[in-house]
Amino acid sequence: MSNLFPEPTTPFTRPLADLEPRVVWLQPSTEPEAVTARRHVNAWYGEFPDPAGRLAAKLTSANDGNHYSALDELYIHHALRQVERDVRYEEGGRGPDFRVYRDGRQVLAVEVLSLFMREEWTREARRHHELTDRLNKTLRPQGYFLHVEVLVQPQGSSLPLKDLTEFAEAFLKVLPDPQVAAVAYEAGRGLPWRDFDRKGIHVRFEALPMRPNAASLTDPDARIVGHGPVIGGLVDSQQWLKNRLLYGVSPIPRPKKPRNFSSFCHSGGRRPTRASQSRPYRASRSWRSPQKESRLPTTRTKGMAGSST
Repeated sequence: MSNLFPEPTTPFTRPLADLEPRVVWLQPSTEPEAVTARRHVNAWYGEFPDPAGRLAAKLTSANDGNHYSALDELYIHHALRQVERDVRYEEGGRGPDFRVYRDGRQVLAVEVLSLFMREEWTREARRHHELTDRLNKTLRPQGYFLHVEVLVQPQGSSLPLKDLTEFAEAFLKVLPDPQVAAVAYEAGRGLPWRDFDRKGIHVRFEALPMRPNAASLTDPDARIVGHGPVIGGLVDSQQWLKNRLLYGVSPIPRPKKPRNFSSFCHSGGRRPTRASQSRPYRASRSWRSPQKESRLPTTRTKGMAGSST
């Protein structure tokens, strides 16, 4: 077994910030899921033919695209070796990624495709992450979580993070008791919300009441902003895959022999982090009666404390 990701000696259990490189989770985290992931990745890398260390550099890269692509290739190599032990990577210095041999005869060729979110959606996600990281670093959940959505941001402009943080802090200070807000929501009045609207930038803050005994009240690593808004749109997966095959950075030529394509989609969903990162949304929903199973609204036409400034 390799030691590409050594076991950390200092406890590290906090969730990752949205803009932190995903490789951080495999490096210092001491969460049980991270310990298990490191064990698997180290074992799989120990079987991988990487004399020049190119895959190791990608696996430990702070660039999420490189990191995830390397994990995809590492997993496919491991899976192929469960079928045949003779699996060769980029044989002869060219594609496909893997060739599988049985009794010295090639029986399979595999190209690994890692698909990522569209660039414009990635930029949109990043502007939300900049704000949520600032809010989570500055504010603690004390009775409420926040759902934050950047509705309008002029192209080329930056979010006024300091002003937005102060706006959110002021909003939280004037909220009613969380149980009052929860009862009002059950009665159909909507959740407390307020809009920041200055110089063409429009950001909506929505307050989600916590349970009286929510673990986040005593968790020093709890985040006041959990999951952000849904970002993206409809995707024609067939066309997406076709474009990647024909017009990617390295278009893949038509193979002379049958070839298998293994694709992995990294479309901006939540990366490996501790399970409590999604706790805010679950905790806020716990105010609902058992008979009401619908999700809390993420859009609304009116609600408590809804005003613009």
